[in-house]
Amino acid sequence: MKVLATIIFIIINITASGFYELDTKASSMGGAGLTSSAYFNPAILAGHKKVNFSLKAGGDLKTNEETSKLLEDMKKLASPTSNFDTSTENLSKSIIKPLTNPRTLLKLNNSEKIKLDVSDEDVAIIKDAKRVLKNLNNIMLDISVGAGVNLDVDNYSLAFIRNISMDIIPRISNNKLEFIQAVGIGGQKQYVKIDLDSKEMYKTSKSEYDNKSLFEGKKELENSKIDIKLVSLLEVPFIYSYRYNMNYRSAFDGHLNLGVSMKYMKLQKTTISINPKDNINPSSYVNQLNDNSYSSGSLDFGLLYFPKKLSGFKTGLVLKNITSPKFDDKTLSPMIRYGLAFSKHNIHTAFDYDITKNKTLSGKDTQIMGGGIGYNPFSWLGANIGFKQDLANKDLGTIMTAGFNLPLVQLSAQFVDKKFYQFQFNLNI
Repeated sequence: MKVLATIIFIIINITASGFYELDTKASSMGGAGLTSSAYFNPAILAGHKKVNFSLKAGGDLKTNEETSKLLEDMKKLASPTSNFDTSTENLSKSIIKPLTNPRTLLKLNNSEKIKLDVSDEDVAIIKDAKRVLKNLNNIMLDISVGAGVNLDVDNYSLAFIRNISMDIIPRISNNKLEFIQAVGIGGQKQYVKIDLDSKEMYKTSKSEYDNKSLFEGKKELENSKIDIKLVSLLEVPFIYSYRYNMNYRSAFDGHLNLGVSMKYMKLQKTTISINPKDNINPSSYVNQLNDNSYSSGSLDFGLLYFPKKLSGFKTGLVLKNITSPKFDDKTLSPMIRYGLAFSKHNIHTAFDYDITKNKTLSGKDTQIMGGGIGYNPFSWLGANIGFKQDLANKDLGTIMTAGFNLPLVQLSAQFVDKKFYQFQFNLNI
């Protein structure tokens, strides 16, 4: 089971191009940041008369219930305390023992089934291993990490945002999973197949052994690959925003923030195929990314409206990637998001909705709707909770979010516990 242990190590040690949830307030309030974060809306900065520098980082892990159970079972099978090797050895002994009896050999040659003396515990362990091997290719594991640094001076901002998406796809050869063993009988090689359910063995052919035997499939399993689709996107946006005061003595009086983001974009992508026996060399993967780099640029436009007659209320709209930037064969389509928020005293609420269905860097559809509520008794201390749902992936379920504002540091996390699991962590300084 050494190959299983190596596969586990690779898998365990390994959403982008849209609305970055690097801002902890947005992340902890269901992803609703269109009315509060310049990462979402370039119009946020209008009216600011200060210098601000911040560093943000975050990570995201998506998997599902089946993957979680498979990884747990794989750990058990590959652990030093696993009884798998002992169980397979006991089963082999139970096969050899009847073959020393001439009467049993006669039955076997007459295609009769022979009962095996093997414990239920050994059979259960072997069946678990067979199930794990059979379902290895169903593993779903998507990881993304991001970081951003920005400098705001009055109505201007310059930022550097890097997001890396990893989609892990096992390519495990698992067609040969039957317990068929070659044995020597009367000076000749014969082949017996074991029915684990009835704990019986019977004679079979060399052809079935070659095509279905776990022992023959071991070499193929050891030469299996794990593909990692790696996509990195660097954005360097330069933002300008302007506040327009609306004094028409009408219901629409208030002020309107307008913002535009002109951004340089660099996309790097590669697919890494790892064999369980290979030595992992991260520097070679970086070189592969550098050899597959594509540059482009685009515009984002945002607006934010503060009605005079509704104190504490604001609403906005953002268009991202207006020019549909293209990188080799990958095009980022324009995205539209609407948001609204309301604040009163120390309590604030927010809600965002993606009008368009968007694609992540790995090519998966996503359409986020979410919101939350927060309480800030002091400017340096607060707590937020929220929820969000991906309308393009309803099976994902409702994602719960939470976060804290502490002196100098802000933290947020997201998780969902249904058929799928998603964990997100953000840190702002």
